[in-house]
Amino acid sequence: MSKFIFKSIELSQWIKPHLTTYCLAADDDELETLQDDYDRFENIKFLTWDKPPSSEELSKIQTLIIEEPESGEYDISDLPDWINTLGNLKVLAFPYVCFSKLENTIKNSALTLETLYFFIPREWDDEKFEIPASLEMPNLSAFISRSETNGLFGLKANNFPNISYLECNISKYKNIQQLDEIKNFKKLIHASFHHGKSLNILENINPDLLESISLVGFSGQDFSISKLKEFKNLKYIALNGIKRAEIDCELFTHLPSLSYLDLVSCFNLKNVNELANIKNLEYLIVLDCKRPFDNATIDLLKNQNIPYIDIDFA
Repeated sequence: MSKFIFKSIELSQWIKPHLTTYCLAADDDELETLQDDYDRFENIKFLTWDKPPSSEELSKIQTLIIEEPESGEYDISDLPDWINTLGNLKVLAFPYVCFSKLENTIKNSALTLETLYFFIPREWDDEKFEIPASLEMPNLSAFISRSETNGLFGLKANNFPNISYLECNISKYKNIQQLDEIKNFKKLIHASFHHGKSLNILENINPDLLESISLVGFSGQDFSISKLKEFKNLKYIALNGIKRAEIDCELFTHLPSLSYLDLVSCFNLKNVNELANIKNLEYLIVLDCKRPFDNATIDLLKNQNIPYIDIDFA
């Protein structure tokens, strides 16, 4: 089992080895700085704004990553027009500030898109927009949003019925009712939520199918993970930055499929000896959690024959 299972799950949503990934940069100079960032891609081609691909090449583009220009000579809103002729995309990743420019591209590929990935732009932008209510994507399975402005962008389950992977920043939501739509994603298997503070996001997730969950930055006192007991199919759990809420480790023993547990900067761990009673645990990391273990518990855990265990810097 990979130490970086959650990163692997995310990358698999938008890196498709069987497809050629096209990366669009502003010009050759910026292209040169980007190429090292894409070493993980097995099959990639690079494009620039000023060199439109041939009509034959356009018809082959199914995975497109649009990089935000670093140079002030270019404005992300001035993307080349050929992008709007694409109609067979499966993966589209781009800075969310150019959504309006790409609306036609998204509409043209609405029936084929499998992954939408919104980057955070380099320049902070408070632009707020929502995905048009009329837009339906029956094959979209992954929605990834790094935006701190509006993490869900008005996403509706009726229009996107097959989403199985959902990752978003929910820092701007004031109350849990604003996130009620998440309950309606009936095929959700992988969920990752960031910076929810005290929002009890677990109340808004259908527990029946979920296999992995990552919660980052839920730092409020009133946050609770007690509802995780109902998520009987969970295999992978990552909790990071749960700094005030109590985490009773006895809870994890109620999850029969749990094989991967990653606890980082969780400052209020209780009953840590119960970690030894998780029956199918294959991977355990506890890092920067204010030393929750005594020597006896460390020995207990290290004698459980867990294939991968890292608790020395807890």
